[in-house]
Amino acid sequence: MNLTKGALAVVFALLSAAGAQTRVQDDPPPSVERGVNPGAAFANATVVGSFSVRSLPIPTPTSCPHVDVDCPDRVRPGGRLTFVADLSGADPNVTPTFKWKVSVGTITSGQGTSAITVNASEAPGRSVTATVEVIGYERSCAILDSCTTIPGDRATTRKVDEYGNLRYSMEKSRLDVLAIELNNDPMAQGYFICYGGRRTRPGEAGRRCEDAKSYLVSDRGVDPTRVVTIDGGYREVPTVEFWIVPPGTEPPKPTPTIFTTKSKPPTPAHRLGRQRLLALA
Repeated sequence: MNLTKGALAVVFALLSAAGAQTRVQDDPPPSVERGVNPGAAFANATVVGSFSVRSLPIPTPTSCPHVDVDCPDRVRPGGRLTFVADLSGADPNVTPTFKWKVSVGTITSGQGTSAITVNASEAPGRSVTATVEVIGYERSCAILDSCTTIPGDRATTRKVDEYGNLRYSMEKSRLDVLAIELNNDPMAQGYFICYGGRRTRPGEAGRRCEDAKSYLVSDRGVDPTRVVTIDGGYREVPTVEFWIVPPGTEPPKPTPTIFTTKSKPPTPAHRLGRQRLLALA
C-alpha cells in the first residue's frame, strides 16, 4: 500500500512539472521503484491532458498539361540541331522546368528551357532522339515526349514557319522560335515573305513584315542585316512565311495566288447611308 502511494506521488509530481498537460513524445515513461508493478502504479491514476486532431486536406484532381517535341529537319553548320518543346494546357501559375536527354551528341545550350541546341557533329548520319520531361506539376502527371530525326548534311533554303492572322502574344512566340533558328545558324539570313489577303488594304503586308523584323531586331537582338522582308503580293488570306537561307543557296521567291484584285477594302458602315443617297440622287 505504501509503495503504491509512493509511486502515485512520483506520477503526480511529474504531471505537475509538465503543467498538468500530457505530452506525446518519444521519451520513455517515468520510472518507478524496483519491485513495484508499473501497471498497479498507474491503475488508479487519472491522466489530465488536451489533444488536437488535425484532418489532412483532400487533394483536388488537376488536369495535366501536354507536351510535344518538334524535330529539326537537318543539321546546322557545326553539326547543331535545335529541338523545341511545345507545352499546352499548362497552369499559368506554374513555372515548369524542362529536363532534356539526347541519345547522341551533347546539349550545348537550353537545358531547363523549352528549346535546346544539340551538337551532333560527332555522329554524322546517325539518328538523334531528344526526350523531354516537364517538371513542376503534380507527381501523378507524366509529362514526357520525344522526337527522333535523321538529319541531312546538305544546306538548303527551307521554310521554317507559315502562319496567318494571330494574336500578338501568339505571333511573338512564333518569332521567338525564329530568332533561335537564326542564332543557331549564324551565317544564314532570314527571309520574311508577307502576303495580303483578298480584303487587305494596300501596303498592309509590307508593314506586317517590317513589324516582325522590328521585333527580332529590337527585342531579340538579331542583326538587322540578316533579316530580309519581301511584299509577296496577294493570296486568299493574309499569310506570313519565314525562310532560312544559308550562304550559297537560292533565296525564296514569292508565290502569290491572286495576281490582280478588283476587290476593294470594306466600306465603313457609317458611310454606307450617304453613298446610297448619292447613288439615288
